[in-house]
Amino acid sequence: MKAAKRLWAAALAFVLLAGCGKPTAGTAPAASAAPENQEQPVTGLLTAWDGRRYYTKANVICDSADMTARDLVLQMDGQRMLSGYPVTDGKFLYYSTDTILEAPEHRTQIWRSGLDGSEPVLLWQSEAETGISPVSASLNGWSDNIGRLVVFAWQDAVWFFIGQEGWIDSPQVLRCGNGEAEARPVEYPEPLAQGTFAGEMDDQPVFQSFEEERCVYWQLDLATGTVRELADFSEPVHSNLLVQDGILYLQDDESWKLCAVDLASGEWQVLWRPEEPDQGLGLQYVWDDHAFLMSVERPLRYYSLDLNDGSTQVMTLRGKWESDGREFVVYAKAPLEDSYVVVCRRNEFIGIGMSQAGEPERSKETREYYALIKKEDFWNSVPEYRYFTWVDGR
Repeated sequence: MKAAKRLWAAALAFVLLAGCGKPTAGTAPAASAAPENQEQPVTGLLTAWDGRRYYTKANVICDSADMTARDLVLQMDGQRMLSGYPVTDGKFLYYSTDTILEAPEHRTQIWRSGLDGSEPVLLWQSEAETGISPVSASLNGWSDNIGRLVVFAWQDAVWFFIGQEGWIDSPQVLRCGNGEAEARPVEYPEPLAQGTFAGEMDDQPVFQSFEEERCVYWQLDLATGTVRELADFSEPVHSNLLVQDGILYLQDDESWKLCAVDLASGEWQVLWRPEEPDQGLGLQYVWDDHAFLMSVERPLRYYSLDLNDGSTQVMTLRGKWESDGREFVVYAKAPLEDSYVVVCRRNEFIGIGMSQAGEPERSKETREYYALIKKEDFWNSVPEYRYFTWVDGR
């Protein structure tokens, strides 16, 4: 059991946030997305969805307006690969790339493109061989465990972070004003402390730093560079950390009780205690007054936790591989209005591509089939789906 706990803590170290509001009195906020033609501009941390579309980690656009799924084509030459997957403000996509190992010089880039990947604009590029790269993070918890470019929309601009790759470094901030075609470094009165991106609060970024025996959370005011210390803990105290809009969700990896800490006030609240100490259910993500929990030992079990009353129920939604009937867990991928995007079916096929030598080569590929499910149906394991249709007929 202890080995499983250590593995669980390591696996969840990169799980950051799932884009929700602040909970009160034991409730978690609704996961929502701003409509595409809203009057108010998008502010805060950008995600992989807007009010209409979801951009999957397989680079597929799920469009709820016409219920179609199509491949997202990002215009990159053969010298580049994605390093920070796309996020959107409903008007543009933002993503980062890295030159491949075979390239003459190693550089990283930040791009802006149209919502379909067209008309890419190079906003920033690193100097050669510096090891500086844009900051990316898993923004949708375990269900979308891919590195997304960290982008904030604030005061008629978008803001990015760069740092030394592979190190806990002082984040450097880049700013690109609306209508501009270049992201420029921001000079603050004082240098920022070393830290890793942890989440957001009040549309501003939150970072985590380690100072001697303390784990400190602090908030950066993007416009002024002012740093506000939010909370600190003796380190290490907990694992399975998840930060959402100024609320730190954490679990004790001995008792597995789930707590919420308001980083602004320091107030703690116990949201759930397992009936059995060895139940071992780890937090995956929190959306719409519910938490998705998974057991840390096999056989794997999945539960929904109602944060209003503390009740749990087994999650029984399963998808299938068309080739052999194998089952997989259905996760909520993204909120679109009153529904979630999920994957219900998968299929394997042999694709033909091009090798680095320029020769045709065959490889096994996976096609996922996406659907919408009402939020209430998802949390109650009711398999009522509306499928997206692939535009190529597959």
